[in-house]
Amino acid sequence: MQGDRILEGEELDGLKIQAMFMPELDYRGSGFSLELVSVRNIDGRDAYILEITDPLGAISLEYYDVGNGFKIRDEQTEETPSGPMLQSNTYEDYREVDGILYPHKMTISIGPQTMTATVDSIAFNTGVDDSVFK
Repeated sequence: MQGDRILEGEELDGLKIQAMFMPELDYRGSGFSLELVSVRNIDGRDAYILEITDPLGAISLEYYDVGNGFKIRDEQTEETPSGPMLQSNTYEDYREVDGILYPHKMTISIGPQTMTATVDSIAFNTGVDDSVFK
């Protein structure tokens, strides 16, 4: 609807951060900073709470299960026309896919709205020719 436009500066940098696949794998190398805030009971499980600051200064909280290390929740505050609104994602039902554990159930809460997403399958490197990325 807005037509073509050139992305640059902080807007482009923000989209690059959003596009990162599994940024947790290299937070420090990607310019993120982390601080252990506390340990708190989340849905019956003790969880480490980390404050994550991205390279542009946006702050979010991530919750990791003390027992198994799985990420169980993240939270960030989004600016909206009606003011700041909390967005949280809860991750459950981790299953192994090609040697990596992925959550297969995600609950997304934005203000008063809640949606649940269930993953039926995950496939890697299937049906996409390498020439597409050139």
